[in-house]
Amino acid sequence: MLSDDPTYTPSAIRDRMQGTVTDLGLSGFDSKFGYGRLHAYHALRPAPIDASISGPSCVVEDDPASWTTYPSGGVTPYTSYEWEYYIECGAGGGSLFGPPDECGVWHSGSPSQQFVYTPTSTNYLRVRLTVTDNEQHSDTETQFVIVEEDSPNACSGARIASANEPLNATDATIAASVPKDYALSANYPNPFNPSTEIRFALPEAAEVHLVVYDALGREVARLMDGAMDAGHHRATFDASALPSGVYLYRLTAGDFVETRRMVLMK
Repeated sequence: MLSDDPTYTPSAIRDRMQGTVTDLGLSGFDSKFGYGRLHAYHALRPAPIDASISGPSCVVEDDPASWTTYPSGGVTPYTSYEWEYYIECGAGGGSLFGPPDECGVWHSGSPSQQFVYTPTSTNYLRVRLTVTDNEQHSDTETQFVIVEEDSPNACSGARIASANEPLNATDATIAASVPKDYALSANYPNPFNPSTEIRFALPEAAEVHLVVYDALGREVARLMDGAMDAGHHRATFDASALPSGVYLYRLTAGDFVETRRMVLMK
């Protein structure tokens, strides 16, 4: 590290090594795993920060909903969490769209790991998060959310759009659209016990492999393994037979490969 940057002080080296460990338990220090396993390569070249969002993609009008981030990568500690939300506007001001004085612009949310919001009307909502690490590297993640009226079947079969779909999309446009890009969403819930749902998007038919690994890189489950059509898909990971800890899930589809982290807490 000193050959990479001779200006590093001993305390800076310690902070860099501590901030780039492979976390084996809960985020930060814990009595069982300490800060985690040292990762020399990440200490020299930190892994890119990943500002994942864990939270519902369909919520009910007038009920508080919350979204949480468990970011990974970068150099810890993470110095800021910036939440924003956007309510869709619609021509004619029907019930599916937000109040005129609130829709069509981004609003600031709470600067913490969790964002809580109570929707006041059925609409299409976007939740956006930017996480910044200790060396001012940032990453932004957006989640599309549908707000439904309170009913026994609220959110059943709700169609979740891609974060890349245009703002101000109409209901018909959203219902008929196909994802523009490959995407692997944060699992929900996270942390989880014993099962969690993983969503992903395919802009075209592809050979798909969705595999779960433990913290040591050993394969523990293969959730998808074969050809799939374009569209939005979901898979359930049941970890009832596995011990608590950090797990990774990787989606491979065509030339697209992405890996995310999840925490099983029993």
